[in-house]
Parts: sequence; C-alpha cells; structure tokens
Amino acid sequence: VGFWLLYLYFYHDFLEQISTVTTIFAASFLLTTISYYWILKNRFVFLSVISEIVADLVTITTVIYITDGPYSDLFTIYLFYIFLAGVFYNYFLALWIAVSCGIFYAGFLLLSQYGFIPALIIDWGDTIPIETDSPQYHFFFLAAFSVLVIYGVRVASSFSQKREQMLEIRNKELTALSQMSSTIRSTISVERVLEQILESFEIGLDLELSLLILF
Repeated sequence: VGFWLLYLYFYHDFLEQISTVTTIFAASFLLTTISYYWILKNRFVFLSVISEIVADLVTITTVIYITDGPYSDLFTIYLFYIFLAGVFYNYFLALWIAVSCGIFYAGFLLLSQYGFIPALIIDWGDTIPIETDSPQYHFFFLAAFSVLVIYGVRVASSFSQKREQMLEIRNKELTALSQMSSTIRSTISVERVLEQILESFEIGLDLELSLLILF
C-alpha cells in the first residue's frame, strides 16, 4: 500500500505514458500475493518462495528503471532486500538473494546499455520533473527508508521473541521428560515415583493435562 501511494503521488499525472511500468508493478504484486497465500497454506512452498523473490526483484529493478535507470541511486534497495532476508530468515537465503540481485542488476545494466531496454522518457509538460539528485529527494527517501528499516527491525524482533518462547517451551518439556526418566530408573517407592512424575508434568506440560493424569 505504501509503495502504491508513493508511486501514484509522483506519477499520477503520467500513468498513460508509463502504462507498461504500472502493469509490471501490478503483475509483480499479484504474484507476490498469490505466492504468500500458498506459503501460508503450506503448499507449493519452494515454488512460491522462488516466485515471490523473482517478483520482488522485478519490482526493485523497475523502480530503478523509472528513477534514472542505470544512473539511479536506488540500486541500494537491493542491499536492504538482502539485509532483510538475512535478518528474517538466514544467511544462506541472504547469500542466494545477493547473487540473484547481482544477476538482475547486471542484466538490467547490459540490456539498457545495448538498447534492449529503452530509456524512459516522460513528457512532463508544465510540471517540474523529479530530480533524483536533489537534496529534497534524498531527504525524502532517507525518511522513507528509515521507516522501512524500523519496521524490519520490529518484525525481526518479533520473530526472535517467538523463537525464544518456542525454545523455552521445548526446554521445559525436555526437562520434564528427563526428570521422569530419572525417577523411573530409581528405586524409590511407587508413591514417590508418581509424585515426581506429576511434578515433571506440571513443569513441562499445562495444568489441564496434569490434572487429567492425576485424577
């Protein structure tokens, strides 16, 4: 949503001239939505991940294309994408995406240099063209990227907390099983064995299950 707001804000008067670019953006976002849906359904996961990454790279490359093409400073979006992949998932995926970014960007530069991708020429009319090298433009994107980075850190922190909670639950379960195993191997009375087993269940399992076993 944020991307489309920015896109329409800067180019709302020139959509007819860049209809191909708009179509590419719309198709990429549609593919991303479909891929994310299949990932949530746990179906076609590998194909969906590949499709989502390709759609993201096409979107980033198209953003570079409409902002001065090979001379655009927004190639740095690739770096943000690689960083977020490493933070959210792992370094292996970040490495794979870094290689993919290099292939996409190099291909874009070569195709632009040899004329296979024509330069984007917009008839601005009486409107002042967007100057991507102006201080105001740089400040605007600094603010936009800062928001994206903060959001990324927040999501990464949320993932870390969920992982810690899952590990904590798992550790409790392993501790309970270890105590139960140690008790069963011991030579103490049956009553004491039952008490320690129930104590172990209370440590590693929820209260309802412990009461069910007790009664």
